[in-house]
Formats: sequence, C-alpha cells, structure tokens
Amino acid sequence: MNVGFKPYPCCGLTHAFIDAVLSLRKKHDLHPEKVREIRAYAGESSYKLSVPDRCNPANTVFAQFSVPWAAATALVKGKVTTEDFTEAAITNEDVLAVSRRVTGILDPDLTRHGVEPGRLTIVTADGSEYSEDVKHCLGSVENPMTFADCARKFMECSRASIKPLSQNSAEKVIESINRLEDLENAAAVITGVS
Repeated sequence: MNVGFKPYPCCGLTHAFIDAVLSLRKKHDLHPEKVREIRAYAGESSYKLSVPDRCNPANTVFAQFSVPWAAATALVKGKVTTEDFTEAAITNEDVLAVSRRVTGILDPDLTRHGVEPGRLTIVTADGSEYSEDVKHCLGSVENPMTFADCARKFMECSRASIKPLSQNSAEKVIESINRLEDLENAAAVITGVS
C-alpha cells in the first residue's frame, strides 16, 4: 500500500514539474507559442536537474534527468511518454525551443529527502503569470495513480518493449490484473500473453 508508481518514464525528481505544466496547460489553455518563460522552483536535488546544461540534453539519459526537457515535453505534447526519450525525440526543435526557456531556481524550502515537491511559474508573451505548486506528484503514496492510470502506463510500456504485446494481449493482462483477487491461479495473468 505504501509503494509509489512512476507515471512518467524519467527521473522522479522531474515529475512535480511535469504535473505542474500539465495542470497549467489544461487550466489556462497554454501552448508553446504563448510561453515566454518557465521558472522551475526546486529543492537541492531537483535543482541539479534544472541547471542550464540540462536544457539541451546530449542523449536520452540526460533527457530523463532534465527538468527543462520534461517540462517542455509536457507543454509541447500535453503528455510525457517513452516516445519522448529516444535519440530521435531529443532532437525535436519544438521541445528544445521551450526547454531553453526554462530557468531553474533553487528554493531551499522545497528540499526534502526522496522525491521533492516543485513549484512552477509560466510567463506568457503578454506578461501573464500562472503558477502551480505540487507537493506530492502523481504516483506518490500521497497522490496515488488510479487503476486506469496504471493500465494506461502499462499499455504505453508494452508498446515500447523489445517484444511488444499486441493490443489484445495487453488488454487481457489488464483485465486479469483488475480481477486478480478472483483468479484461481495468478498464472492467468500471463497465459494469454505468451
């Protein structure tokens, strides 16, 4: 019961900023062309992933450990998935243009052990400012993912696998897990996959 899940395929320290961008994007209909600046207020650990050299990741691992890349991806695409951390994806000029507008700001009050909270402010071209505080990111024990969230993540990951599951097989796995307590044999979760 006290286990967190990662909804996004990148470092957990980026997740509060992804959540903040997705929330602000939805609430205020924000799109990249409207955004002049993004300020990411971070604790000590998250700040290390927010410094200027993280704005233009040199490889997929740097992208996974980049607050600017994660926030920019969320703003440009409205989601953050495994498809956003490939060699081809990290050259996406639309995302890079937004990533370069992200400034990390150290806020010692946001420092804590484990996954830190984050605060994000988006400044639009007309000077409007929109802010969001995320104390507990999606997937944390305090803000758990729903079964539907987990199923969506499983579908995404199953398509990115070296041996991708068919849509039908993945749906069977999800359906079996959804009724796990009623199964006589837990092997039923994988029997329809092989």
